[in-house]
Amino acid sequence: MVPTGSSKITAGATTINSIKAISVTAHSSCTGSFSEIEDHGFCWGNGLNPDLSGNHKSLGGLASNQSFSASITGLSEGTRYYIRSYAKKDEMIFYGTAKEFTTTSFGFPIVITASVTGLTTTSAMCGGNVTSDGNGSVSARGVCWNTSGNPTLTNSINHTSEGTGTGQFPSSITGLNNGTTYYVAAYAMNEKGISYGEIKQFITLQLLPPQVVTADVTNVTATTATCGGNVTSDGNGTVSARGVCWNTSGNPMLTNSLGHTTDGTGNGEFTSQITILTSGIKYYVTAYATNEKGTAYGIQRQFLAENPCGQLVVTYGGKNYSTVQIGTQCWFKENLNIGIKIHGSEQQTNNGIVEKYCYGNSESYCDIYGGLYQWDELMQYVTTEGARGLCPDGWHTPTDTEWSMLTTYLGGDAVAGGKMKETGTTHWEGESAGATNISGFTALPGGYGDGNQWGGFGYLGQLAQIWSSSQGGTDSGRNVVLNYDIDNVIRNNYYKYSGYSARCLKD
Repeated sequence: MVPTGSSKITAGATTINSIKAISVTAHSSCTGSFSEIEDHGFCWGNGLNPDLSGNHKSLGGLASNQSFSASITGLSEGTRYYIRSYAKKDEMIFYGTAKEFTTTSFGFPIVITASVTGLTTTSAMCGGNVTSDGNGSVSARGVCWNTSGNPTLTNSINHTSEGTGTGQFPSSITGLNNGTTYYVAAYAMNEKGISYGEIKQFITLQLLPPQVVTADVTNVTATTATCGGNVTSDGNGTVSARGVCWNTSGNPMLTNSLGHTTDGTGNGEFTSQITILTSGIKYYVTAYATNEKGTAYGIQRQFLAENPCGQLVVTYGGKNYSTVQIGTQCWFKENLNIGIKIHGSEQQTNNGIVEKYCYGNSESYCDIYGGLYQWDELMQYVTTEGARGLCPDGWHTPTDTEWSMLTTYLGGDAVAGGKMKETGTTHWEGESAGATNISGFTALPGGYGDGNQWGGFGYLGQLAQIWSSSQGGTDSGRNVVLNYDIDNVIRNNYYKYSGYSARCLKD
């Protein structure tokens, strides 16, 4: 029943906003003297005075004077409507003044494609901004991409889904191929359809092998060494493994190595411990790094597995020789003692047998002071300076220049003798002048054998006379002399037939 005349309840006029293609928002109020309104809301239609017999939206009871609003949906786009509020009390219905409006027509949403950033070999970052919903509801948005151009949801390789509505959104594009050109566009979907933003073109990074530098080999012992490397580029990929590999044949790789280390992942420097080596063997080592493209190697380095000089002990001819590092040189710490003892009256000859003199023709003196050798026998009958002579492989008979390097390092000929001589009086006669042996050379006074027909020996305990591989003349060789009563070193020429001591220097 529709009341007539005055009433204590008044349904207010309706105002509207947010007119869309299929919805609108309505506002109104109820006033008057009443204890409770049983129902209130809005009714609408295409006629001038819509009522509850047609489309309406109930908002339920209302306890006091107040405003109310509602979202009216399910309308038709581009259509004229009338809407008014209502209030119901005791079977009486009160209507407000009707408001006319026309819904808008749907348009496509407007979307802008964002710039492409964060390029890798297999991914990129993009996104977009939905700046208009086209008078509808944006139900889907994201980006789509392909390699042929003009990407859409129907021809794309793949696409992202980034929520609904207007505003900015980011998108992560994944599963790409390296070094490939792609086209990407943002999209947005509403009731009208799908629209696309500007097409952006990008090229994924080219996947390359990593770049790695092999470090120097250090801390070499008879069974271990330290190496490593530096991965300076990941090749636009992910370095999943790095380390060093080694072998004895050269150009070591993971496929032909005797062993390898695994020293983490990624770029940067790393240290590798090489183990289970065999003493006296030459090894080759390279650093390696692996990414999705494959494995790359640094330059090859080589080293000899043995204890460093000073710890190295050389076994040669059944005798162990200690070593000593003096400056940049590595010396035998004892005089050479190899060969068959012959009598001092005999000549050492080129007969394929290593021959030596022992002071006083006693092997016991050779055990202490080493053998005494004529220059030609020591040099094995060659005259090349620095030749191996009777020294073991990897060692040689020092040249006069190399003796000079030693004495210069020790402060010069005037003081070097004292720094080279063994201290004490066990072997040197009296208190050997200036003897400190701070070099560790441990020179002993083995005397000499004259090597002539009389087979004489002399100056045991007083002189250390040691050959070089340099000639002083056709019949003479250069040698060094350390005297028990002075602390200088004398370097001079003496007859090659003389029997002097010998030391070996590392190549």
